[in-house]
This record gives sequence, C-alpha cells and structure tokens, in this order.
Amino acid sequence: MSIPQMLARMEHKIGWVFQCKLTAIEALNSAGQPIFYDGQWHILRRNDQLAIIGDKAIDLVLGVMWYRSTNTEGRYYSKGIMSELQRDLVSNEPLATCGFSHDLDGCVITNAGHVGRISERMMATAVEAIVGAVFKDSGFDPEAVRTVMARLGFFKHQLLANTDCKSLAGHTNPTPEA
Repeated sequence: MSIPQMLARMEHKIGWVFQCKLTAIEALNSAGQPIFYDGQWHILRRNDQLAIIGDKAIDLVLGVMWYRSTNTEGRYYSKGIMSELQRDLVSNEPLATCGFSHDLDGCVITNAGHVGRISERMMATAVEAIVGAVFKDSGFDPEAVRTVMARLGFFKHQLLANTDCKSLAGHTNPTPEA
C-alpha cells in the first residue's frame, strides 16, 4: 500500500482529516526512515515522540471523563478508578487491540525488511502516535482528541457508562454548598 493510501485509510478509520499530512505520516512511521511523499523525500522522526504526546492527551481526556463520572448510586469515582481506566484503556494490550480491530496495522510504516504482522507494542505506539498527531494537528485541542477516542471506542468502558462523553466543554459538576 502506498503512503497516500495508508494516510487516507487511517484518516477514514479515525474520522480526522489532517491539515498537515506529514504529521500524520510521522504518526505512522515506526521505522524512522525517510519517506517519499508528494513528490519529495522527507526526513521524519519515528512515531514514538508523537506517541508520548498522544499518551498524555489520552490521559487528559480520560481524566476529564473520570472527573465527571459517577457510579450507579450517583457518587463520584475515587482516584483508584482513574488508575483502573488507564490500565484498561491505555496500556499496550488494549491500545494494540484497538488498533488491530480498526485495521490500523495496515497503515503502519515499517522497515523495508520487516516481515509479518506488526507487534502489539508497535501497534500500541502507533495508536498513541495517531492520537498525538491529531492533538498537534488540531492546535492542541483536547476536543479533537475526544472525538477520535470516541470513534476508536475508548468510551465503551463500563466505568464510563454513566458519563456524557459527547463533549468536553459545557459540562459543570455541581458545587457543594458551603
């Protein structure tokens, strides 16, 4: 598959059209190799730096969702629940599962000598890098990250069942009376 085809496929899967296509390609570039795109060679970083940004952006959005969430009795969740959400949604295994289930593995750029399926770790890094690329491309807008996370199924977790995950803005938690 060509770079433009990989890019178009990834954009379709995540529901985000990149303004800066090179940022999107960097997110897919697990090899850190030069990329020929749009008639010229580009030296791009490996996707692991965008993955760090993506990891933090995911944590930000999950943190807001956790802060809003209540259990079935209407009580706000403890700090331990945030750790549970992170473990269940943002560790390598669930991130890789998310990427594979959305067929993003076919979009990851590997070394020319790579044979076979990409590893779970490579897929998890690519998912985080894609989210990081969206965050960067959007001007660091967490709402853009939330939209892509929703598209990828992050908010189907049972602990978020009582949470309105449709927007980050416009929600206020009731303040206790003094």
